[in-house]
Amino acid sequence: MLAVIAVLVLACAALAMGLPLGRGVQPVADSRPKGAWRHALLLGVLAAFALIIENSVEQWSVLLLEDFRSASALLASAAPAAYMGALTAGRLTAQAFPRLGLRPLYVLAGLGGGGGIVLAGLAPTAWLSLVGFAITGLALGPLVPAMLSRAAVGDEEGTLVSAVSTISYTGFVVSPLLVAGLSAAFSLPVALALLGALGVPLLLGYLTVRSR
Repeated sequence: MLAVIAVLVLACAALAMGLPLGRGVQPVADSRPKGAWRHALLLGVLAAFALIIENSVEQWSVLLLEDFRSASALLASAAPAAYMGALTAGRLTAQAFPRLGLRPLYVLAGLGGGGGIVLAGLAPTAWLSLVGFAITGLALGPLVPAMLSRAAVGDEEGTLVSAVSTISYTGFVVSPLLVAGLSAAFSLPVALALLGALGVPLLLGYLTVRSR
């Protein structure tokens, strides 16, 4: 599988080399509002919380179902698939309602993402855990793209979007160590459930949204 993925990545790289190159970033007047970098930092940190939960599902959900819910390998492998499928559905739904705005997405991510991962971790059966993972993906899915879209407002050079994206991906670095440490102190189901606490700052994130 890794060899096949490597071939696909190299093929994409070869195709990308044939794309026409742009002229680079052109000098433009700085139209970023005052405090834009501080706001980008806040967006990046909140997005990192969401990605910590996301990566924990990708890394640990199969192990949870196999070792703690007596699920077969086939059923356990459905956990990240359920999450990603629901995440895709959430993003497509948000795209269908472009006037929805960022504020309700924070509330959805805080309640649904936090509550969903708690359900997934503590549910007594594998099927209920799958439901929890799906709820988590559905709730968290639209948030990070919406954050990047907000950072792009007035950012002609794309520097703020790059900053938000870079900061947010620290969540992928932190997540394995965080869940592993919590699992050693408690157990994997409890560790995943404790990630629901990350829904609290997401829930309060709507306070950071500036009126437009």
